[in-house]
Amino acid sequence: MKSTHMRHNRNAGELITATAVAILSLKTNELRVIELKGVQGMSNTEIAAVLHREVTTVKFYTQNIKTKLGVRTLTQAAYLLGKFRGQQAANDDYQFEA
Repeated sequence: MKSTHMRHNRNAGELITATAVAILSLKTNELRVIELKGVQGMSNTEIAAVLHREVTTVKFYTQNIKTKLGVRTLTQAAYLLGKFRGQQAANDDYQFEA
């Protein structure tokens, strides 16, 4: 996996990891592929049917995901996505005092 370097986001005033930036760059169908293959274990053929796409398109999405996130498997991508979503939920629960 890629290292998670930090950068400062001046608009939000928070630190964002390179992994978070990569996850935020994923397209809707790429996120669906992670869920369907990385979490549910569906085959490319099954995913193609669910997304109403060709199998070659699913393979293209898979390669894009691996490249963007710097992972070797969609299971690793699913882990990163779950970790990111968990962190986002924790941040949403945090209340700032005025």
